[in-house]
Amino acid sequence: MKKTTQLGFAGVLPLVIGKGLSLFMLLPITGWMLLPISTILYFLWYRLAYRLFDEHRNLFIQSFLMCAFGLFMLLLLLFQEFAVGYRWPNILGVSCQLYFLPGLSITSFILSPFLFSATEAVRFWPLYLCEWIILFILCLIGGLMKRRDRF
Repeated sequence: MKKTTQLGFAGVLPLVIGKGLSLFMLLPITGWMLLPISTILYFLWYRLAYRLFDEHRNLFIQSFLMCAFGLFMLLLLLFQEFAVGYRWPNILGVSCQLYFLPGLSITSFILSPFLFSATEAVRFWPLYLCEWIILFILCLIGGLMKRRDRF
């Protein structure tokens, strides 16, 4: 039960980091300077999964628990994008975007040749979706590495 609670609370960390990163972005920096920060944060997510996972339990369930808050944020973003048509100007709308801010620069750097063309407007939902998938995969890798190291 203790590990399950820790996994749930660990899923909120990108929101806290995103808020700190949004304050950091008020400084005069460019987007490519955020790539190392995103890489470090992805590595820290992997290490957190490595430390928190129990090697005797189902890795998919533990990964889902750790990424469940992110899935909720992703569903809220998709609802805002497709059903409402605009971002909510309240704390819920802003927090959804802040959750995905830490990994947005590296995800957009990798996916920009595939997603963006000169004729259409930039849509962020594919980036958010890919970032959640990356976080989930990093959780799985962290759990697999812990399982491999224990046996």
